[in-house]
Amino acid sequence: MACGRRDRDLCRGAVRNNSPRRSLISCPTCCMTFYCCTAHQEAIQGLHTSVISLEVRSQCQINLEIHADIMFADIIVRDGINSFFWAPERTKQTWSSVKKPDWMNEFAADLRRHFRLHNTVQLDPWIRGASVALSMPMSILWALEILNGADEGWTRKSSLTIHVMGAHELEVINGQIFEEILHRLPEVKT
Repeated sequence: MACGRRDRDLCRGAVRNNSPRRSLISCPTCCMTFYCCTAHQEAIQGLHTSVISLEVRSQCQINLEIHADIMFADIIVRDGINSFFWAPERTKQTWSSVKKPDWMNEFAADLRRHFRLHNTVQLDPWIRGASVALSMPMSILWALEILNGADEGWTRKSSLTIHVMGAHELEVINGQIFEEILHRLPEVKT
């Protein structure tokens, strides 16, 4: 909310001042940020919609993403699924660094293929949904890469032992997601 006032405040003020009741004005793009008057809307609109950098989205963009995620969650629940779980079924031919992965470029084609999604379907909510479980193996791979530095010998071992400390319900329920580690390390067999 861009203003500290609520619809109830505006209604009380109208009754107290014997003036017509006003409603909050919503951002025309995201419809999730509200203003008590046009002057406040104009004062904050630039901050609300301006993009700070390529990595930092505007509040308006974040609100649109939240809306898309809620719509995605509603679809998943409506289809009788308690939570969204997906892992790529492909195996990489060679190891490639995960230090700066672009999740969209990394997983979009596999997601579209697996769920038979048309090119017009916005994948951002799907990627964010998949990242809940995929972040576990991707974080492990990132940590292994950082710990081993320039030495990529660990990516060519026939066996790799990984201990997940404090594993609990999420790790057990999403156990098969850890196959992504082997899918990204084709020379590691177990």
